[in-house]
Amino acid sequence: MTSTTHPDVVPASSIAFFCRHPLERRSPDPDWADEARAAREAGFEVELVDHDRLVAGEDPRVDRRTGRTPAVYRGWMLRAEAYARLDERLGERGVDLVHDGTAYRTAHHLPEWYRYLRGRTPRSVWLPWDGALDPDGVRHALADLGSGAAVVKDYVKSAKHAWREATFLPDAGDLDAVLRVVRRFLEIQGEDLAGGLVFREWLALESGPGGRALEHRLIVLDGRLLAIGPHPDLAEAGEPPGAEPFLELARRVPGRFFAVDVARTTSGEAVVIEMGDGQVSTLPTGVDLDRFYGDLRRSL
Repeated sequence: MTSTTHPDVVPASSIAFFCRHPLERRSPDPDWADEARAAREAGFEVELVDHDRLVAGEDPRVDRRTGRTPAVYRGWMLRAEAYARLDERLGERGVDLVHDGTAYRTAHHLPEWYRYLRGRTPRSVWLPWDGALDPDGVRHALADLGSGAAVVKDYVKSAKHAWREATFLPDAGDLDAVLRVVRRFLEIQGEDLAGGLVFREWLALESGPGGRALEHRLIVLDGRLLAIGPHPDLAEAGEPPGAEPFLELARRVPGRFFAVDVARTTSGEAVVIEMGDGQVSTLPTGVDLDRFYGDLRRSL
């Protein structure tokens, strides 16, 4: 894994928000404690927000400030609506998150970022979710993908842990089989379903032991590489594809801070598998946290 250092002017003050420990109000969530420590040592002011209150639409309980202060949220994934409330509330208190609510939605929801990466990511179609599965809507959507294998996910996440029963579609033209998988996916996601259904062309990717695709994750701020390494689900992923073509793609997307997951197909083509908001994306395996947060603060 590598990280890059930029000789930018360091802001006089910047804030890193982390999720609060559910039982100890003054401590970060244990899963974010190492990052909070690294952020503080890099010169960030570290503050805590209550994730449960955010999800419930309540005040995040952040102290009032004066002036404008740049900030980044590093915490558990938020629905776009919850993030927009956080951004609005912090803005009232003089805090400018790296993404406003619109930029977060663009980075977070596949139908938003897909238009900018079309041709360098698997072909995709989607259906907004209104609470009821529409077989005709599924059939019409899949007609644009044609026959062949596909996968189903929501606007943000898949159910890869249930690959055969709730993700993989061996034949997108077999509507009955597709609907069985989709129903199982909806059952697994339940109230956590984000946005709607997405159907993506399945690509044969280079894989390692156990058949897991060898993905790499890039963390990008303002079109520049902050870190690259194996996808956080992997210990190793071999040599990553060259970063520059993907940095150029990220520069097309409105916003500043992204995670971009990339892999090679078995034919050698490098493609984007997913994009996400950098604030709610796990860092690549092997990231040097001290170096990462130092780079992030200089670049923020």
